[in-house]
Amino acid sequence: MKSLRRAFRYIKPYKWYAIIGLLTVIIPVAMELIVPWLLRFVIDQGIRPQNMAVIARYAGFMLLAALVGSIATLGQGVCRAQISQGVAFDMRNDLFRHIQALSWRDLDELQTGALGLAGAYTAPGQLIGHISIGVSRVAAAAELLGVPERT
Repeated sequence: MKSLRRAFRYIKPYKWYAIIGLLTVIIPVAMELIVPWLLRFVIDQGIRPQNMAVIARYAGFMLLAALVGSIATLGQGVCRAQISQGVAFDMRNDLFRHIQALSWRDLDELQTGALGLAGAYTAPGQLIGHISIGVSRVAAAAELLGVPERT
């Protein structure tokens, strides 16, 4: 838990990307939930009374919902990339700054692998990847749990 708290301090400068990223996870789910609701209006107010204007209007709304969901998904990818690359950059800079502050004696005593340079390139990206996958899975689970079954 202590390591996770330390990792989140690197995300703090990117809090607006994180907030927007969270919204871009919720918006596509909401758009997917709106489509069946709109389809109900198409059937009840358009197909049964054979009103083509209503069918066209709600088909446009469904298309708009799909477009908004797609744009939000694209925004989600942009936010994930900004956060992951920014956090990785900041972590590597802090690591290199720390290594530069070590004395020559410390550097002589430490083995190359103990400096953690190899992990500096993979760990930040893995952390952000796990966080973003977790957020996506929670959103997908909420979508599945939030849709009532019709019998």
